[in-house]
Amino acid sequence: MWTIACRPILAVWEITLACTLKCAHCGSRAGTRRVGELTTAECLDVVAQLARMGVREVALIGGEAFLRGDWIEIINAVRGPRNGLQHADGWSRSHRAENPKGG
Repeated sequence: MWTIACRPILAVWEITLACTLKCAHCGSRAGTRRVGELTTAECLDVVAQLARMGVREVALIGGEAFLRGDWIEIINAVRGPRNGLQHADGWSRSHRAENPKGG
């Protein structure tokens, strides 16, 4: 008899609803930050929980994830050497600044 462990390998995490755009196609109704969004400490705890669950990749989305003042701290926790997680956040801020036309 085979035992198969079921666990998520990818987590898509909407870390904020804050957004400066009003895209008609936006499925999250982003714009204004939610009341009661997680604190930095709570986000770091979620990262630790995801790692313990065996999640291997985390996609941070929003609204606009970069509008959180602590987004770098969250990404650094996701990328941390202790947890084995990777992040998938699309274009990095530095790449977009250096290549505004997407090059």
